[in-house]
Amino acid sequence: MPAKTPVISWAPKVPKAKIQRLYAADARGMAEEELVDEVGWALWSRCDSILTVTAAHYGRLQCPRCGAWIESPRPWEDSDQVVCPACAWQIAWAAYHQTYKGKQLFGANAVEPFQAYHKAFPQAREYSQKMLLIDQLIHAFHIGLTEIGRPAGANLIEGNLKDVIHFLDQLTNAGTSAAGLGNTRDEWRKTMESADWARPFLPS
Repeated sequence: MPAKTPVISWAPKVPKAKIQRLYAADARGMAEEELVDEVGWALWSRCDSILTVTAAHYGRLQCPRCGAWIESPRPWEDSDQVVCPACAWQIAWAAYHQTYKGKQLFGANAVEPFQAYHKAFPQAREYSQKMLLIDQLIHAFHIGLTEIGRPAGANLIEGNLKDVIHFLDQLTNAGTSAAGLGNTRDEWRKTMESADWARPFLPS
């Protein structure tokens, strides 16, 4: 009996409401263990999808059936047929590309913070460690050649770029923090205001 064709699916963006609830509780000095795990693992899954898509984009695609790596000496082209050498699963690259096109799953020049979080979060045991990793990830930026690029949070959090920028601008840990986080809003603003492209997106 032939093996079933796997359904290719990707982790969705994380709802702003869940992240807001987590930060609001933390600012009240409350360590919400279940919520930090829920948000943290949702972000981990999203990073996992981003890293898988980014690797595939550059010619290293992981077979969704058996997990083997399918290597190409160059980035895939629409005319290419991707074939797994281990289990013979195959798909046209154009069809694979359509599974993530327009979903902001290409990591581009923010791959490093996605990789760092993907590696570190499963090893975190304390609430404060998890919150710090989440905070660092969602406030990371794509790094351009000449200036700061768009927030990595745009790849991770529901909403368009303007929505996410406004959300992150408002997200603050002023006052008490169960995780011991400082006030991230001033540093966030300072970084955003240093990029010419970003100023029109910031609320006055």
